[in-house]
Amino acid sequence: MRVAMSSSDSHGEPPPSPPPLLQYGGSGNGGGGGGAVAAEAAATTAAGGRRRSSAGQGYGRASDLLEAGHRTAPPPSCEKSKDARPGGISTAGPVVVEPSPTASPSPNQRCSSPSPRGEKGKYMVMGVLSSALDLAKAAVAHDEQGALPEKVLPYYKKAIRAIDTALKLLPEHVAESTGIKRHRDNYQARVDKLTQGLTRDNQHKDRRVRQQSRVRFSQMDLDAHQSTLEAEPTHPARRSYWVLRLVRTTILYGGYLTPKLYAPKEVWTQVGVKVSGFAPRIDALESVLYMIIDQIKDLPKPVDAEARKEAAEVMRTFRQQAHKLQTDLSRHFPYVVQVDPLGLAKELGPKSNLGRLNSVMKNIGRNMKNSAVVAVERIGAGINGKHVDDGLAYYKQVVSELCSECQVFDSWFVHLQDQMAKNDTEEMDELLVELHLVSSFMREVVCAIVLRDLESLVDRYLRKMRKSFARMYWDGDYEDYEEEEDIGS
Repeated sequence: MRVAMSSSDSHGEPPPSPPPLLQYGGSGNGGGGGGAVAAEAAATTAAGGRRRSSAGQGYGRASDLLEAGHRTAPPPSCEKSKDARPGGISTAGPVVVEPSPTASPSPNQRCSSPSPRGEKGKYMVMGVLSSALDLAKAAVAHDEQGALPEKVLPYYKKAIRAIDTALKLLPEHVAESTGIKRHRDNYQARVDKLTQGLTRDNQHKDRRVRQQSRVRFSQMDLDAHQSTLEAEPTHPARRSYWVLRLVRTTILYGGYLTPKLYAPKEVWTQVGVKVSGFAPRIDALESVLYMIIDQIKDLPKPVDAEARKEAAEVMRTFRQQAHKLQTDLSRHFPYVVQVDPLGLAKELGPKSNLGRLNSVMKNIGRNMKNSAVVAVERIGAGINGKHVDDGLAYYKQVVSELCSECQVFDSWFVHLQDQMAKNDTEEMDELLVELHLVSSFMREVVCAIVLRDLESLVDRYLRKMRKSFARMYWDGDYEDYEEEEDIGS
């Protein structure tokens, strides 16, 4: 009987069964690949022909197959070619050549079959078939268990070589009738398939290694602006612009975001980054950048009441456009909060004094968490989605320019604080209210988007570095682990 085979294996197609020639089990085993040989032997063997039965065994004995094959063979008729030896010695009559147990038939001999009367030749073929049988069993067993191609291929190749040796020793018509050549070709096809898959896997592995080698490491010494963290401003409304200055430092040189978190500039130049919702985010940041350049950048600092009133009107227009943009973004990104129409403007109003303004801003500062913590805690889209290798470079440029241009609002705060000490007016309070609302927009929209993306980039950079270091020592083992983990990453 045949060994049960699985319908499919881990290499893409079911493994071939051992050749029927090696599965002969006689007439008592209820079938088997050697039935063709048995039928031929029964038709051509005289009375008294004997076949041994191997009932109950999964694979028949090679001696049974050998004896059946020999009984089907015609009388040996071998003659030595005239040019077999120097001198052209002619041969008269048939010459029986006994196969040597240690050498294959000479290419100068033309023989129809080995002699069945040679005991040495008989046992030689038995040994070859037994070896082929063992190798075929081992190859199929490993293959159907899903072993790696590196482990399966040697068994298949050795089994093929053993079958080729048996083909040279067996009569050709016996090999054809039992289908041994056809099954030998099946084994070869399986070898070709596994070799092709192994080559493809190695190419894919090399491609991943080449991609990992693109992760660059900073070898520069920390400069003065990198080695220390800029002190956090005491005024709550200025903290948004302080955060944006830290982000821009990471883009230009690499720098600290917190006293213990350093972000190298290489996190902004990674290859193969995926970004979801990339278009609306970069459009929003560009809109803010253009609004600042067009409306605020060239606005002169007010020195009198009329100038402060005009500046407050410009700031109000900017704030209204910014809030409209925030409302649109809150529909796309859960971590962008919606605008409160009764926010700071309702609590303060244009006629409020500076004391009440400072009190409200103190509460805002007390309730405002660290921006980096907010970026970690809020739920939303991470950097997963569309490949933006070129887009990341442009995104980095937009963020850098926006962080730089936003500092104009910080300079306005510094200017107004100096003016408040000299002249506390209604126009001054109105202008400060608008600046606080703009600062709130910068914190809730610009900082939220940029810090969230920077967090994802730093996390990806650290993950790639860990994989690169692991491959330095455990390349093979780590590849297997990555393949299991990578499904769905």
